[in-house]
Amino acid sequence: MDQQKILDFSERLTKKYCSLVNIASQSTINHPFRVQLQSSLVDFVLAHHDEELQEYARSIIPVELIHTKAQRLIEEQSDLPFNHALTKALLEWFKNDFFKWVDLLPCEKCGSTTQHRGSVAPNKEEILCKVSRTELHACLKCNHMNRFPRINDAKKLLETRRGRCGEWANCFGLVCRAMGLETRYIRDFTDHVWNEIYCDVQNRWIHCDSCENAFDNPHLYESGWGKKLNYVIAIGDYAVKDVTKMYTKDYSEVSKRRNLVSEKDLVLIGREMTYKQRIGLNSGFKAELLQSDLVELEYIFGMRSGPTGTLQGRQSGSIEWREVRGETGTQ
Repeated sequence: MDQQKILDFSERLTKKYCSLVNIASQSTINHPFRVQLQSSLVDFVLAHHDEELQEYARSIIPVELIHTKAQRLIEEQSDLPFNHALTKALLEWFKNDFFKWVDLLPCEKCGSTTQHRGSVAPNKEEILCKVSRTELHACLKCNHMNRFPRINDAKKLLETRRGRCGEWANCFGLVCRAMGLETRYIRDFTDHVWNEIYCDVQNRWIHCDSCENAFDNPHLYESGWGKKLNYVIAIGDYAVKDVTKMYTKDYSEVSKRRNLVSEKDLVLIGREMTYKQRIGLNSGFKAELLQSDLVELEYIFGMRSGPTGTLQGRQSGSIEWREVRGETGTQ
């Protein structure tokens, strides 16, 4: 499709979107599914646009070391695109040297083991870090009640460097963006989140999960962890998309579990949010985004088995926690 045809198609589609936005705004604006996506867009995508925040991230990231590791990967595999190598180097550093997983905090008073005792509303100080809830971890030795605020402020996470998948994906998304990678936030509605980075060499989005140090392995969750997926939604700078088909080998089975929102409303929500994200962009850039949309659809629908990484059970978190969640693997 040549550029002029794409421009013309983009204009026609924009006009159609205008009417769809009015319909969507009336019928889905307060839908809980949309509210959750909007919250993710604001906190984990748009918040990372802050240039001072990115500069602060770069002051913490060992940039020279990461570039050196990326260059070594390219030397080992000459056809490896630079942003692939850069992402792999970042994943290894982030997983092994920077961020820490938290099941239960050690007691801040005596260092002993703690036990989960529910959650409470955040205090004033925690609210400043965009905390929506704070877990209580009671010490089994001295009975001290430790607070574990679930932080959504990426800058604060660069300092605390700990959490579960929400904190990991939030902070890693910022790290990728600070290093010049185009990234988006992926929300799995069976309780997991991760990131994707865009490869302009291959013209596709690539799965990366910092919790697992996993790269380009989209079937990890279904075929490795044994997750029963329903909705996997990509939230980026210019679009909100349902990318569930990229993460499953059996969409017909997955579709039976999709009952949180009607398929019609899901389409309306995605189109309405995407339309609003693209308001004000020039027609040429909108056409480029549309072409990218079409290429992505072609890639997803053309997938068969997908990239083949190691399909193993979940590695992050204690074995007890993973067993409760049913994510230790299908074998």
